[in-house]
Amino acid sequence: MKIRTVLFILSLLVCATGSMAQAPKKKLKDKVKERIEQKYEQLKPKIDSLAEKGKIVQGKVDSVLDIKEAKKSFDPEYIRRPKEKWMFKARYNAFGSKLESEGVMSDSERTRLNLHSNMKTTFNFGVNYRGIALGIGFNPGYLLGLESDLEVNINSYSNRYGYDIIFQSARTYKGTAYRGETSYELEKGVVKQNTLTASGYYVFNNQHFSYPAAFSQTYEQLRSCGSWLAGASILAGNIYAPRNTVSNMPSSRISLGTIAIGGGYAYNLVTKKRWLFHISALPTIVAVAHNHVKYGGERENMSFHFPDFIITGRGAVIRNFDRFFAGGNFVVTTTALGSRNKLYVNYTKWQAHLIFGIRL
Repeated sequence: MKIRTVLFILSLLVCATGSMAQAPKKKLKDKVKERIEQKYEQLKPKIDSLAEKGKIVQGKVDSVLDIKEAKKSFDPEYIRRPKEKWMFKARYNAFGSKLESEGVMSDSERTRLNLHSNMKTTFNFGVNYRGIALGIGFNPGYLLGLESDLEVNINSYSNRYGYDIIFQSARTYKGTAYRGETSYELEKGVVKQNTLTASGYYVFNNQHFSYPAAFSQTYEQLRSCGSWLAGASILAGNIYAPRNTVSNMPSSRISLGTIAIGGGYAYNLVTKKRWLFHISALPTIVAVAHNHVKYGGERENMSFHFPDFIITGRGAVIRNFDRFFAGGNFVVTTTALGSRNKLYVNYTKWQAHLIFGIRL
């Protein structure tokens, strides 16, 4: 009987001790919860105020955009503005360039260059609210310590007009130089280039044809359609090569300044499953040229050779779903200036993109 009483008392003590050990834990948990609730109550007015201000700003932005949209006119049977206001997009980008030149030196010996730059790749992530876009990008090659050229790309696409502007400072050109029948390999960094290229377009059939459907996805092309284009192109900059002791070629600098005007055609093919295939070409003929070459200290103007031209080609494949879209597009600009019997320059700049996005 006594043993049972002792065991009963011990069990009561154990339970009491356990309760006392658990009490602080429950109390601490309650305190943390209470502190969080207090902090939230303190911050709630500020959060509500910021949310209210955000709604006011969004309302003002929407009113401005509504007025802007009202001025735009297009046939809804051919072009659709997505009803979703927000668009989030990830994009993989690749860039490169190719440079060729050919000419005859003062000693009547023919020289030729055939060079290409390193391909540069970047990743972009962007958000777009009814046509207002903000994005961020990074270059994985730079993070890995790989050489790449400085390149700045600015573009804008609308149903009526648009443009691509590219500045390139290239230090990674490599390839082959020819002097007469002898060839020499040129390492990276020997030839340097700073150029600005720009290409703009105007769409005549802007009521039915949409460039943004292929390049910015702010519109969707609903039915196949094409349009004639008017456009202009610009190339400005210089290409420099120091004296080469191996080939005994003197230093040279080619300075370029050209403006070209012209016209072309673009077409969007749309399938029943909402595939979009785009192709366009915009050839422009050089109307203004201020090009010269400095070879071994002697300057000479480049002769105008008709037709000096700048051609911009674009292409795209986009697959649209209810809220998602995916695909790719490219832009290639080729410039041909001068005469092979004196000095000829052919410069090609290209960019390509893989795209995935969602509309909300």
